[in-house]
Amino acid sequence: MKVLIIEDDHRIATDLRRMLKEAGITESRIESTQEGALTSIIDFEPDLVIYDYCPNVSEHNFNLAKLMVSRHIAFIIITQNKDEKLFASLSAFKPIAYFTKPLDVNALRYTVSKLHEERTLAPVGTEIIKGHLYHYIFVRKESKFHKVDSSDILFLEGKGNYVTIHCIANKFVLRVSLKKCEDHLSSGSFIKIHRNYLVNKQHIDSFHYDSNVLNIGSRTLPIGRTYKHLLLEELPLFR
Repeated sequence: MKVLIIEDDHRIATDLRRMLKEAGITESRIESTQEGALTSIIDFEPDLVIYDYCPNVSEHNFNLAKLMVSRHIAFIIITQNKDEKLFASLSAFKPIAYFTKPLDVNALRYTVSKLHEERTLAPVGTEIIKGHLYHYIFVRKESKFHKVDSSDILFLEGKGNYVTIHCIANKFVLRVSLKKCEDHLSSGSFIKIHRNYLVNKQHIDSFHYDSNVLNIGSRTLPIGRTYKHLLLEELPLFR
């Protein structure tokens, strides 16, 4: 997991980086200016941002929050200001945690460690590429690509710029569009049932055409109205 620290106090930033290493996170970057932070969010592509919120630069705060939300980046806010109105306004940014200075380092370490554990179990990738005859794909985790047989994929769930690939035994979270995944998977095996869902035909257990739902194992997925006709066209139906 990659973490960006936005903090203009060098001592605090260094302490935060040390805390990250103790939590098992070795990839981190420190930015002391709002402009540098905006650049790092784009080129460093952090999974988490620890953000020293400065109430006096509201325009920069808005731009940073907007960018992080658009890229689905989790962020933790730390601030010296204990004003209740400020806390209420920060809640609109939907941070995963909010800490006031002086920092409770143990509480912050616990929050970061839990997020790191979740990201390790559902690794974030950055790319998905085609395999021979579309029978498999390679999913990137850090610098290594892992082979995933397409027959083991149950369905893909898209949320913004992220896709969760639900497999029989595990799942992968990728920073990629559902459209790109759809382009790299065989249209003979997969069918789009909703703008956010692409399913493996062989794993469909049942679907209720009038109720607009489809079942794969214990999961119930929605069928988008504009995609209903595909089920009738693509599946071998006997009426």
